[in-house]
Amino acid sequence: MGSAVEFLIVGQGLAGTALAWELIWRGRDVLVVDAGEAVTSSKIAAGLVTPITGQRLALGWRVDEMLAAARPYYERVAVELGAGFFHDRIVRRIFRTAAEVEVWGRRRDDPARQAHIACGWRPEVGAWGGCDFHGGHLDCAGYLAASRAAFERRGCFWQAELDPEEASAWPARRVIFCQGFAGSRHPFFSWISWRAAKGEILTIRTSGLDAGMILSAGQWLVPLEAPAGPGDAAAQWARTGSSYDWETLDNRPTAEVRAGLERGLAALHPEPAGVVAHQAAVRPIIRESRALIGLHPVREKLGFFNGLGSKGSLHAPFFARQLAAHLVDGAPIEPEADVRRNC
Repeated sequence: MGSAVEFLIVGQGLAGTALAWELIWRGRDVLVVDAGEAVTSSKIAAGLVTPITGQRLALGWRVDEMLAAARPYYERVAVELGAGFFHDRIVRRIFRTAAEVEVWGRRRDDPARQAHIACGWRPEVGAWGGCDFHGGHLDCAGYLAASRAAFERRGCFWQAELDPEEASAWPARRVIFCQGFAGSRHPFFSWISWRAAKGEILTIRTSGLDAGMILSAGQWLVPLEAPAGPGDAAAQWARTGSSYDWETLDNRPTAEVRAGLERGLAALHPEPAGVVAHQAAVRPIIRESRALIGLHPVREKLGFFNGLGSKGSLHAPFFARQLAAHLVDGAPIEPEADVRRNC
């Protein structure tokens, strides 16, 4: 059994990392425990912030509130880490059908969308035109690794695999489980209804990309900050994805999905591309990627922060701040997000 601590955070993905920073900034005693797995949904996440999404070109859920929490959070983390991992990007949506053009024609003048539109019509893009949005990209792997190093320097990180019983017995005032899809097997939060999905992503080496632009047309393509290989100044690194598999919930990449992503990539970016890595992980989805947070209804020592799904880079700061305020100051949790009201 470890030493006493005020807050034990189990899991250092996007949820656990954001909660740890929020509690540290409030001057609390924190220990983050993580198994250190090489591949997790947070570590391979695309980190995209796209305010207008999907075939219906829908405005993201509470996107203005989420952005208002995310931007200052990542700015403050950048100061802590001495490096910034969140980057503003233009998201270029390339229309694939006349139906998409028609939907956009009805929606682009919506006042709620106007603030997020960089260019409402790009007739020169592809066969059906396109449009540009204001968005962003979080280098999730870099951000998580740098945060872990910062926690280690503070003496508040321990690499270990704790089962729920071990963690719950820890001499801590609160134990907060932030374990991603592993949380679906948690014995103390077994009532939560999950709708997890496996996603697969390719890391590629190519050329001809606009480093400040994310492309989106059925799948996305995001340039990376990683340097090109020695002696090849024209080479660029990028990632493309992603797939959704609601049945086979494991971390094994599949040849079928890779082939589909490569076909989609060829249509999105015709320059030659070589696959550097092919990764898969399970997104922790609860209720359309809307997180649940808070304390167990009976075991008040135990807390829960999970369900960010594919929106972790955007939603984690908002929910981490709300949960930290609840844990430290007793501030209320909004009913829709409160794990106690969803049991």
